[in-house]
Amino acid sequence: MSTPNAHVRRGGQVVTIPSSELVVGDIVLLEAGDVVPADLRLLESANLKSEESALTGESVPVEKQTAPLVGDDIGIGDRTNMAFMNSNITYGRGVGVVAATGMQTEVGRIAGMLNAAQETTTPLSENLKALGKTLTIMILVIAAFVFAVGVWRGAETLPEMFLTAISLAVAAIPEGLPAIVTVILALGTQKLAKRNSLVRKLPAVETLGSTEIIASDKTGTLTQNKMTVEKVYYDGQLHDAKEGVQSANPLLRIMNFSNDTKMQDDGQLLGDPTETALVAYGQTQNFDLKAELKAEPRVARCRSIPNAS
Repeated sequence: MSTPNAHVRRGGQVVTIPSSELVVGDIVLLEAGDVVPADLRLLESANLKSEESALTGESVPVEKQTAPLVGDDIGIGDRTNMAFMNSNITYGRGVGVVAATGMQTEVGRIAGMLNAAQETTTPLSENLKALGKTLTIMILVIAAFVFAVGVWRGAETLPEMFLTAISLAVAAIPEGLPAIVTVILALGTQKLAKRNSLVRKLPAVETLGSTEIIASDKTGTLTQNKMTVEKVYYDGQLHDAKEGVQSANPLLRIMNFSNDTKMQDDGQLLGDPTETALVAYGQTQNFDLKAELKAEPRVARCRSIPNAS
């Protein structure tokens, strides 16, 4: 269900196929809003930017280029002439040739390492295991003591005392302990859910409960990695965005036409955070971008200017 489609050039025609049908050597076309279907070596790049936070941890889109790189051991974040599977194209257009698919991609290698990782026990599991051993030893000692005393007194027969000792041992086992621990952890997940935190495994509640310090990158982790228009400059003056702009003001046409943001059917905006912020601001000013582009469609696009800032 999560497999994206890919725009591929085959037999001189551009066709759309599931990314699972890609093979090494296919020519893939990329544009803003696409999910990269495989690891690609870029052949063409027109202001192409890709968001690779899943691989590098950096939420800022990476600007791509097509020139060869010098070096034998270049990190993923520095491979600017590559587009990696499952990364998102936020800006521009590009063309690449498939270099790796499936488990041979960088994301596939990460998935392989996750599958090969050994599961570790939590401190709570270790404590419960130690408690179980201690209780078992104590129960056996007490049951043996009761059996010995009963046999020594001679009030009961040997089989009767044996059954009595076994019954005592069974009754002393805390069968409800696992259920109680599970209920306590489940209550913890509910409290976390009310704070918009989803817990995949119950033992994670214990880990979060014992955490004292969290070191985290801010952008895209503690924030939403979104931008909003706060100030607008026109007519030689700086205005607050809340003041609004007249629909006839050419500023709205400039910020929306010179823009590669894609609008999905559900209204979500895909693209560079700066450009999506401009389109979102235009929507608040009742600028109908779809209607304007239908009346005045884009007919061409400039390539990037070398050494331009």
